Amino acid sequence: MKQKTNKVITKLMLPVMACAVMLYSSCRKSDMTPPVTKAAQTTKPANNALSKQIVANLAHSLGGTYGGASTLSTVNNNSAFCGLVTDSLVDRNGVQGDTTSHMGGYLTFAFNCDNGKPSGFTASDSLATTRQTPDGWYQWYYIKQDYTIKCLNGSNQFVGVNGTNHYYQFMKLHAYDPNDTKLSNDIQSCNFVLSDLKIDVVNKDILSGTALFTAKGQDWDVTGTVNFVGNHIADVTIDGTVYHIDIRDFSW
Repeated sequence: MKQKTNKVITKLMLPVMACAVMLYSSCRKSDMTPPVTKAAQTTKPANNALSKQIVANLAHSLGGTYGGASTLSTVNNNSAFCGLVTDSLVDRNGVQGDTTSHMGGYLTFAFNCDNGKPSGFTASDSLATTRQTPDGWYQWYYIKQDYTIKCLNGSNQFVGVNGTNHYYQFMKLHAYDPNDTKLSNDIQSCNFVLSDLKIDVVNKDILSGTALFTAKGQDWDVTGTVNFVGNHIADVTIDGTVYHIDIRDFSW
C-alpha cells in the first residue's frame, strides 16, 4: 500500500534524503562566486571552456551540490521502503560567512521495489536558491530534476540513472575571465537529457551513459553531447570536436 508523508522524515529515509534536504549548507562560496571585476560576458566563450562548465553543472547537480536529489545515494534494502512516497516542502535560510542564502521549493521521492525488495526510486524536485552579500553580490539559481534511479546488479555500489535536468542562474556583479578554467563562463542555463548513466556511488565515477545538452548564455546557445567513459572522464562533443574533461575537478 502506498504511504504518504508531508512532514515526518523517518530515520530509514535519512541515507537517501540527507543530501537532498540539507544541501544548502554544502554550497561553498569559493565554488560559486566569480571575481567581481568586469561586466558580464555577452559573446560565446570558447568551446573548451564551455565544455568544462557544462560538465561542472551536470556533476554538481547529480551530486546534489545545487540542491535536490543526489544520485550518489545508495538504495536501502529495507522492505519498509516499498511503496513509500514522500512530498516535502523546502523553506530554509542559511548563513555562511558574509553570505546569506534562502532555498525554497519541493522534493518528491517514490521508492520502487522488485519482488518485495527496494530496487530504486524516482525523484522529482524544483528548487530556487538566492545568495547575497552586503557589498551587493547576488546570485539566484533554479534547478528542476526528474530522475529514475535503479540499483544495478543487485549491488548498492552501482546505480543507473535516466531522466532530465535543468539549471538556470542569474548573477549580479559577476565576471568572465577567458583564462579561468573553472566556473566563471557565464552560462545562464543548461538542459540535459540523461540516458543510461551508470554511476559508481562509492568511487564517485560515472562509468558509462550519455547526456544530450543545450547551454545558453545572454546572446548565444550551443548543443552537444556528454559521453561518460569511466575513470572519471567525460567526453564532451561540441561542433564536431571532442573535449576530454576530468569530472574530479568539480568536487562532486
